[in-house]
Amino acid sequence: MTFVLFPAIDLRGGRVVRLAQGDPGRQTVYGDDPLAVAERWRAEGAEWLHVVNLDGAFGDDSAPNRRALRAILAAGVRVQFGGGLRDKIGLQRILDLGVARAVIGTAAVEDPALVDWALAAFGPERVVVGVDARDGLVRLRGWTQGTGLTAADLGRRLRAQGLTTCVFTDVARDGVGAGVNVAASAALAQATGLRVIASGGVSGLDDVHRARRAGLAGLIVGRALYEGQVRLSEARAVAALPWPVELAGHGVRLRPPRPDEMAYVRRLWSDPERMAPVGGVWPMTDEEAGRWYARVVDPGRPTDFFCLIFDAASDEPVGEVGCRQFNWETRTALFNVTVAADRRGRGYGRAALRVFLDWFFNRLGAWMLVDDLAPENAPGQRALLRFGFERDPAVAGHVRLTRERFNRLYGC
Repeated sequence: MTFVLFPAIDLRGGRVVRLAQGDPGRQTVYGDDPLAVAERWRAEGAEWLHVVNLDGAFGDDSAPNRRALRAILAAGVRVQFGGGLRDKIGLQRILDLGVARAVIGTAAVEDPALVDWALAAFGPERVVVGVDARDGLVRLRGWTQGTGLTAADLGRRLRAQGLTTCVFTDVARDGVGAGVNVAASAALAQATGLRVIASGGVSGLDDVHRARRAGLAGLIVGRALYEGQVRLSEARAVAALPWPVELAGHGVRLRPPRPDEMAYVRRLWSDPERMAPVGGVWPMTDEEAGRWYARVVDPGRPTDFFCLIFDAASDEPVGEVGCRQFNWETRTALFNVTVAADRRGRGYGRAALRVFLDWFFNRLGAWMLVDDLAPENAPGQRALLRFGFERDPAVAGHVRLTRERFNRLYGC
């Protein structure tokens, strides 16, 4: 299933705006030229735009927004458009104008026959329904009216009608950067069989990563893009990243630990010999282990990559390798590789380095890796220097390796 990122262009009076929690009184204006905004997102790699006619949703004059939509369509990006589409004439006009996909909102609840007609006339690939909810209950007319209908009940009815995709918005989170309600979005998909595009509350790349890992169809991003918390190019890179990372070569396999393998991780980090150079053992409690697993492995974060090292022949774990604090702007990260004390001297560390760094530099697209070794960890420093790392002149104990140097040394 392809995961799609949709930059949002919300229109009010022909201008590009965002509303906090759908409140017209809490409006921020981001531009007076919708075409320029659309061209910006196209230049940054957008394949779709999510355009909303807020005036139509509120029942106000939509003429300026219709003119803005025509301008946006000239940018040559596929448009998913909604807001105030409540009859056949409106849907026909919008789709004839060149909109790739129409979003029906209030009318899907108040006039189910309109959904039947639209699906028959245009097909499920060109019709979606906006399911907007607060505390699990559907909201209508620009979120100003409540209902007693649950999002799941509406979704099941829509799927029975032949709909395949919906846009789910947690109204309480929209426009305030509180984080996407991935759990509710995934639950809606599970309960209904619909492909769910999540909307509302994106605050950073973690939201993109979590939405994709949850199996959602896409994510609509608004305020976070306009205010710089998310760069579209970086979000697209996160969305395209194969996850989980599973690699093999040079006699080793690398993959994230399964839950039942956390016992090995905890033993590794409780080994005095192994942990002495990095400040001592870390005897994780069950609660700490659970929090660490959620943060680094599942669902994980797009800044941390942790794998166990396995002997390819025996499939036994022999150590760990990974990076953390990956900066998607500078394409740098901190690094760690460790082989269990009883497995050292057999080439596992060097093999894991070759495999992991080839992925890190040439598939992830990183530029530099830094290992923040403790100054007293002389054996670790010597091993990495032999591999090809260089000392960081600015920080004692740190060694670093660039993509250019790695590829030159190892012919990648």
